Amino acid sequence: SMHGSAGRLGGLAYLSVDAVIVLGNITAVDAGIETPMHGGAIYSEVSGSVNITSSTFDGFKSTGRGGFLFVDEQCLIAFTDVSINGAEAEYGAALYISERGSVLLDSVRISSCVAQRAAGGIYFDGTLRESKFHELHISNCMATGTGALAGAIFIDDSASIDLSGGVTLSDNTAPTASAIYVDQQGELMGCQGCVLRNNYAARRGTVFVDQKALLNISDVSFENNIALASGGAIHSVREIGRASCRER
Repeated sequence: SMHGSAGRLGGLAYLSVDAVIVLGNITAVDAGIETPMHGGAIYSEVSGSVNITSSTFDGFKSTGRGGFLFVDEQCLIAFTDVSINGAEAEYGAALYISERGSVLLDSVRISSCVAQRAAGGIYFDGTLRESKFHELHISNCMATGTGALAGAIFIDDSASIDLSGGVTLSDNTAPTASAIYVDQQGELMGCQGCVLRNNYAARRGTVFVDQKALLNISDVSFENNIALASGGAIHSVREIGRASCRER
């Protein structure tokens, strides 16, 4: 059992360049003494490695990016059987992941997290070197501010992401893109086996595809999603956005 709240970067741990942290069988709760700027629990600099198994983290917050975890460029993230609950940040309420990293998420549950600007679950800020998603569940997460985007996942304009492998996004909310937002020139290159269920957008899109963005998905299940203005499943800026999908 751990209680964390320290420093401006990383409430539990700050990893310098090339540093490695391995955690297992941890239950950690944010003590709320000081809220870090980035990485409410863990901040990793360039080329760090964060390996966590069989652990639960509750209530971590940052004022900027990554309510639970912020990782810089070229980092390795490997989570197995991990729960992140009630995290908060401006961008990436649970995880903020920079470019050229490797992300392996197996049996990861992100729930009841809140972003003020974008990504109630995960913010992808750049293309990954390697990714594997298996039994990733993001539920009851929110992007709440006026004009906020992506109740669950935000794909930035420099990112190309493939979410295939077993991702479930359920009961998430945002004004726009209750589940996934693909920013200008961003790319969602796959989402095979994904389930998007009971997500609620006050305005547009369970999945929102911005100008010049690319959406290329198949074998995706859209179930009981609501968008009050448009795009109960997908809203694409059709003049420029490119979308190719097959619903099952």
